[in-house]
Amino acid sequence: MKGPANDMGSLMSVERDRLLSLIEFSQQSARLRGKPAATVTAHGLFALYEQEIQGLPGIRINVNGPESEDEIWLAVERLHETRPPDVASAVLRPWVQMTQAPTEEPRLREAADGASLIAGGTHCSSGKPPEQGKPAIDPEAAITLSDYEEAVWSGPGSRPTSPRGGVPGPRKKSVAEGPSASIPTSSR
Repeated sequence: MKGPANDMGSLMSVERDRLLSLIEFSQQSARLRGKPAATVTAHGLFALYEQEIQGLPGIRINVNGPESEDEIWLAVERLHETRPPDVASAVLRPWVQMTQAPTEEPRLREAADGASLIAGGTHCSSGKPPEQGKPAIDPEAAITLSDYEEAVWSGPGSRPTSPRGGVPGPRKKSVAEGPSASIPTSSR
C-alpha cells in the first residue's frame, strides 16, 4: 500500500544519499587540491626511517618467506604491556622511582622520607623501641640522597660506618653535639 508517507520516506532517503555523496566528493576534491609531499620530512605527520625502527620490539622489516607471493615491507606485532621488575634490594627500594612508561628508565629519587625508609625495612621509627641493627628515624623526616650517601659511605668499596657503630641512620644533632657523620634531616 503506497501512500504519501511512504513516498516521502523514499524521497528523504534519496536526498540523504545524494547529500552524503556530495560531502564525500567535496572531501576528496579538497584532498586533491593539496600538494602531495615529495619527501618524508615534508609529510608533517608520523614518519620514521627504516634505520630508526630496526630492532624495536614487535617490528619486522622485509618479512618475505620462500613460499610467500606477497612482498611484505613492514610487519608490526601487537605488544602487551609487561610490568617492570620490582627492586629486590630493600636498601634501594625507597630511593628508586619506577615508571610504567616503556620509554622511561627508572630514576633515583632526590629525597626519601623517613616513612618510606621504615617501610623498606632498613630503618625503625624513632617513636618506637630501637630494633637490632636498624637505625632510628623520624617518619616525618626528609633525607636527600646526597646526604644519605655522604653519611653512609666513607670511601669506595667501604662498608657503612656510624659514630655509634653498626649501620648509620639519619639522626638530628643537638646543639651540644658538634660535627658528626649523621645525616641531616628536615621535617616536612
